[in-house]
Amino acid sequence: MLSRVAKDLPEDDLVEFHQKICFDALRGVIFKTRVKTGRARGGWQVGIDEIPTGPGRKSKSGEGTKSRGNSKIERIRPYQVCYIANNVEYITYLEDGASGRPGDHMLALTLIRISLTLI
Repeated sequence: MLSRVAKDLPEDDLVEFHQKICFDALRGVIFKTRVKTGRARGGWQVGIDEIPTGPGRKSKSGEGTKSRGNSKIERIRPYQVCYIANNVEYITYLEDGASGRPGDHMLALTLIRISLTLI
């Protein structure tokens, strides 16, 4: 779907389009992540052309996490890959649920919302 939307964009517009999707995705997953200690919310990280491997930082508000990620997204160049990852060991349980508790589906809901804006 992205290739269909982006195929005719000039390179500058392509970068802007890519950044918008990355900003929206990062904001979505951060603020859909439940907060107890701030560890999971602060665990979201951005890597450009490489998958982040660190643990992230605690952030109950999520603002610092968003700011750090946005500063990387702002430097993206054409055809680079933006990775948004969370290496907190229990993030899949928050996403999918476990032990009879429903998942929050923060990643799935964010991706659905973004894909609907591209239609």
